[in-house]
Amino acid sequence: MCHDARMRRLVESPLRAVLISIRLFGQAAGFRLAREAARCNGAAASILELCLALARAEQEIAWLAARLARVPPRHRPHYTPSERWQWLECRHLQGWSLDDTARRALVTAATIARWERDAVRAEDGRAPVARPTPPIRRFSDAVRALVQLMDRCGVGGNALIARTLLRAGWRVSPETVRRIRPNGRSSGRRTRAARV
Repeated sequence: MCHDARMRRLVESPLRAVLISIRLFGQAAGFRLAREAARCNGAAASILELCLALARAEQEIAWLAARLARVPPRHRPHYTPSERWQWLECRHLQGWSLDDTARRALVTAATIARWERDAVRAEDGRAPVARPTPPIRRFSDAVRALVQLMDRCGVGGNALIARTLLRAGWRVSPETVRRIRPNGRSSGRRTRAARV
């Protein structure tokens, strides 16, 4: 098929033209990634790939949130206690307000405030509505949860995490951090940590 006939078909169907253009853009981005990697510029290729993946993930999240927002609140699936804790953890890590967190979680600000209040102090002997998995009952559990969070956020190596915690007043050795981190677990010994 000649070039003019192909262009005529695209003009006759604008939606088809847009879809083909998007596919060609995706191929061009893939070729650029391959070219950057071939030029031994792996960092630039990785950054470009991460930017594309981030944009795609943000768009997918927006689509899913818009779809779920069409469901009446009473008919939406409820968050599990562990998922509620993850929302609270994310709220404090990112510094979001109650309204920001509620908008992202598709609940009300009062619901987020109740999760936070009940997570700290459960009333009437009931289990808290938001709780981490595994549960945090002792100081060593708190150290374990904090080290694993810092590891997920890419704070650094064992020594840097231990020094950061030491500055905050928590005395933890780099060896303890190594045992706690998922990629450095070598034995099932208990975490030994003490406040300064």
